[in-house]
Amino acid sequence: MAKKKEVVNLVRGRKQGIVSIKETKLERNEDFVGTLLWGSSHLNFSFKPSRGAAGGILTMWDSGTIEVDFSSSFENVIVFGGRLKKDDMLFSG
Repeated sequence: MAKKKEVVNLVRGRKQGIVSIKETKLERNEDFVGTLLWGSSHLNFSFKPSRGAAGGILTMWDSGTIEVDFSSSFENVIVFGGRLKKDDMLFSG
């Protein structure tokens, strides 16, 4: 529980447009997990489940400021791209 609280404080405290967490160890992702971490209704996410107690990736972004056009999941990474709404700047990561 202490780790979860540290992650919540880190994600909410930084107010970033995009956050990606590796080694989530989550086999399933429910919408409330992202909402709990993000703390806002402007949330979209891409999720790759863990295999047992290893792995798992959760990438979240602020849908009010970022428009994601594509998201693809591979063995150890989620690749995505889109544009920043404010500047109409394209990005990928």
